[in-house]
Amino acid sequence: GKSCRYHYFNSSDSDLSIRRHVEDARHMTEYLRGRFRKNKIYLLGESWGSYLAVLLARDYPNLYHHVAVRGLAADTMTSEILSNDFIKQKFPEFIPKGPPYGNRAEDMREQRSWLFRAGGSVHKCANGGCSRMGMTLRVARMILTSPEMSWYDIWRYEGCYMKTLERMWPEVESLNITAEVSFLDVPFLILHGRHDHNTAAVLVKPFFENLSLGPNGRKRLLWFQESAHSPQIEEPERFQEALIQVFLGSKK
Repeated sequence: GKSCRYHYFNSSDSDLSIRRHVEDARHMTEYLRGRFRKNKIYLLGESWGSYLAVLLARDYPNLYHHVAVRGLAADTMTSEILSNDFIKQKFPEFIPKGPPYGNRAEDMREQRSWLFRAGGSVHKCANGGCSRMGMTLRVARMILTSPEMSWYDIWRYEGCYMKTLERMWPEVESLNITAEVSFLDVPFLILHGRHDHNTAAVLVKPFFENLSLGPNGRKRLLWFQESAHSPQIEEPERFQEALIQVFLGSKK
């Protein structure tokens, strides 16, 4: 993987593709295996990164002890339509500008602002239960406690995020992991908020039930009843406990 700080501002459009991200993640996996002298590692993919994790699990199952995903993007286009329907139930004045959004990143981000107010991304923030700025600052504090990050990275993040979003969203919004992946041969865990309308919760179970397994595979779906798209923030203790228990159990 290559960071915003060192790579993406100088990337060509061909660099910013899903396949490139998958291969970057595979190279990072190989680096970590070598650095820690392990035959396999654990993988967690979050939000649209869940799609990358599923592809890595499908294409390179021998590299991972266990693959987990949070906020599974099962079918992006259908999820976006359902997300708009959810917002309109809460705010009839909402006028959707997509999908498709194409490279209109600002239109998609405007939809996400409405979704936040409706509680579809952070459940407890519905109806003004918390502020988006407060959640942003909380995440920023979490980032700054990491030795790999700095204020400079946060400052660069916004521009990097928008550039990547504009270039990649036309490809991302066509993703349908339910149609593309129906077999895995690695232990696989889904962690999903029951109130998630960012990556629609109602689309997760059909993917899970349709997923067949090889001799090394097993699957588990854990619901977080008090969360939307971010159970790692909304129910952090349970989220951490679930990962530890499942990952340690995969060694047995």
